[in-house]
Amino acid sequence: MPVRRRPPTAGVWITAAAVIVFSAYALSFLYFFVDDEAIPLVYAQNMDEGRGLTYNTIEGRIEGYSDFLEVIWDAVLIRITRLFGWSKLAPIAAGKALSFLCGMAIVVTTARALRRAGASPAGLTSGLAFLALAGPLALWSCSSLEAVAFAFVLVMLASVLLLDEDADEQRTRRWTLWLAGVAMLIRIDGFVHVAALLLAAVAAADRARRRQLVVRVVVPLVAIAAAYHAARLAFFGSLLPAPLEAKVLYKLTPHHGIVVKPPARQYLAGFMDLYGVPLLPAAAVAAVAAWARPSGRAAVIAASCMVAYVAVVGDWMFGWRFLVPALPLAALVIATSVSRARAPVAWVVTVVIVAWSASAARVFAQQYSEHERRPLWWSDRSAGVRVWLQPYGDLLAPARDALQRPRERFAFNQAGLLPYLLDVDNIDDLGICSRFVAELPTRDVYFTEVGRYSPLTDAPVLRAAHAYLLYRDVRVIAGRTDLLTRANGGRVPAEILNGFFRLHGTDASGENAVYVRSAKPADRYRSDPGMFQENLAHPSRLRRVEINGAPIAEPVAELAFLRDGTTTLPVRRHLFLRIAFAERDEAVNALYVAAMSSRDPMTMTFTLFDEAARRVASVTTDVTPATKGLLESFDRVRARMLTIDIESSGDRDNRLTIGDLRVQGQSAALREYVCRRLSFPAR
Repeated sequence: MPVRRRPPTAGVWITAAAVIVFSAYALSFLYFFVDDEAIPLVYAQNMDEGRGLTYNTIEGRIEGYSDFLEVIWDAVLIRITRLFGWSKLAPIAAGKALSFLCGMAIVVTTARALRRAGASPAGLTSGLAFLALAGPLALWSCSSLEAVAFAFVLVMLASVLLLDEDADEQRTRRWTLWLAGVAMLIRIDGFVHVAALLLAAVAAADRARRRQLVVRVVVPLVAIAAAYHAARLAFFGSLLPAPLEAKVLYKLTPHHGIVVKPPARQYLAGFMDLYGVPLLPAAAVAAVAAWARPSGRAAVIAASCMVAYVAVVGDWMFGWRFLVPALPLAALVIATSVSRARAPVAWVVTVVIVAWSASAARVFAQQYSEHERRPLWWSDRSAGVRVWLQPYGDLLAPARDALQRPRERFAFNQAGLLPYLLDVDNIDDLGICSRFVAELPTRDVYFTEVGRYSPLTDAPVLRAAHAYLLYRDVRVIAGRTDLLTRANGGRVPAEILNGFFRLHGTDASGENAVYVRSAKPADRYRSDPGMFQENLAHPSRLRRVEINGAPIAEPVAELAFLRDGTTTLPVRRHLFLRIAFAERDEAVNALYVAAMSSRDPMTMTFTLFDEAARRVASVTTDVTPATKGLLESFDRVRARMLTIDIESSGDRDNRLTIGDLRVQGQSAALREYVCRRLSFPAR
């Protein structure tokens, strides 16, 4: 007799609809691209060409990636690409395709988990509507970064840990170890997410299962994690990857006085803006309702841990990629809470959730177009590679024109696409892919979500990160024009870094500039460690600041001229500043002031004192409305304090405007670091 096929259940139809909705929405972001997608490709390319697991050939072993398995996967893709003679963009496109498939798999796997958790049709519809229309999942499903593949592995792990209690114990343990091990290899912080799921499973389990989880799962996973990170430490010589050191570590350690450039909106606050003010009370109600069921309680615990972690680390990229692993868990909480309501009420809530999710999806798409300056794919399906790779695609031509030979030494803080496509030895002065920059003991930089930012300016004094470029004999520098104009008085300068680099040109979009090495000799940077300098009077180093004898509690805010900014000070006949920048004497090489001007003429005297209160150097200058700035060099001066004595010549109130004052020198910590990390000829 013919076998009768069972008609599809409501759950199958709801799941199919969710996959279709997700796919249609995710395709909107097909032009999405971030430069970090190509950083693993740089490592993979070097591996394929026999240079080993390294970012460039000049800095040694540097862990500038945070996704080990992504590097291995990219190495396979590069080998296939070369075998068939395809474009170097093929691995990025293949990675995008894999992420898209993983995004659909997340929807299907979550649907299966919801059905196994006993979700009603209304609950299943609510949870899947939220997930399928979640902007972060849709967006990052169109990126070749590991975000969605990582989330898919975690969804599988959550399904095994939280919903397979009645399954074969041996099988569950085997799958848990495999999936958790893969998660910890995909992302450097994978152990955090695995720990969140294990904590949730342990908290929701009975006593017997809890003991089994601890003995047979937690202990082996701790051993796996310890072995992996021990191997990393042995290979790279550092437990923390450079990206964590450059853009996360400062958030977790005391950092009084440093200058932080925070995002315009806090990470989680920006995500909550998509859904509006009701999100927090709605989430609280859903969590309370879901808590009665073990699977719902576990999902609440795991999602809360992941969200708390994300709140600390943050991320600079648009799209909230670090929240992607928590979205399926949130869907489980929503589905569980809705399923507990009676049918009429549950369907009313479902309609509200579907409409609310659709509204948030629309807001997310609008923000994407505004922030990324890219069209939605549905609105312009023929825009092509130029729109996909912007703003980096236009930079390829002038950068390639500036390069003179293969494996040229290049500096660009967008460390992925150009180094990969041009096959250059790039130095990232943000520190993401440069351990020397990431671990510099200097703090006269801007700490940001993207790394340690040192502005490229035409000032005659250099920060340590830029001295490092000259030490490494970098021949070409690329920089974004918006950052250049912001740091150079609203213009793209003809020269940067004290004339060591001159402008070669800008790209077709005008968004990037290329500088090439000038003929100015830089031999001292490769022979004298004393050329690596910092602003000793930066607020992050200050011990005490006084104005007319009164201490200044917050010099970062009140004295912007000590951190590259400009301050206007009222002066009535006399003003005296005392700036103690060290406990012990430090080597001082120069006094630099970018700009000084006053309404009426005045005289300024800058004096340096050592720890014995002896005057070791002094400079006096007249200040008028037309005064430009000051640069005074010193020879073998050691000091710990600067005083500024200001005398106004008139009787009326005067105003002094002073911008970017630096006591340029080298601390003992900086000298020790440079001499330990770099090689110099014997002197």
